[in-house]
Amino acid sequence: MSGDSGSFVFLSPLRLLLCVLGLALLPLAAQAQNAAFQGGAMALAQGEDVTFPITTDNRSPADFHTRCTLEGGDGPAMLIFDAERYIPLSEPQVGQRIALGAHEQRLYEMSGTIEPGQLDAYISFAFADVPEALCLPGMVCGKAAREASSVKVSCTDK
Repeated sequence: MSGDSGSFVFLSPLRLLLCVLGLALLPLAAQAQNAAFQGGAMALAQGEDVTFPITTDNRSPADFHTRCTLEGGDGPAMLIFDAERYIPLSEPQVGQRIALGAHEQRLYEMSGTIEPGQLDAYISFAFADVPEALCLPGMVCGKAAREASSVKVSCTDK
């Protein structure tokens, strides 16, 4: 160690300041953006569906959180949950069939990720049909005595 004065400077004040600023801004860069969601409410007749669009920048994954309430009508009903670009981390899963009894109410606290892509992102509920009753061989079976005339779906931003 010839010519060394014995003092060792690890970082100059300017480099130290830049390092601290970089560390302070790192969590902001690592956070996923939040998806923009405008919910609503709609009564559905059998065969109808409601779609709720989700807006993102399409370049990076986005966090998505919403609260959806499903309300059964005057009889049993079967809804199907659908979505595009939504990766669920909670119930319901894409394609899940949801059976509702007469006047039954279900609350889903949904959370997940919207993946980047060119297609429009959305979540959707369709009033598909009336659930079949359990029917064992030898039983006289049919559809429910009274089908729901409508169901109500409402989703709000969390």
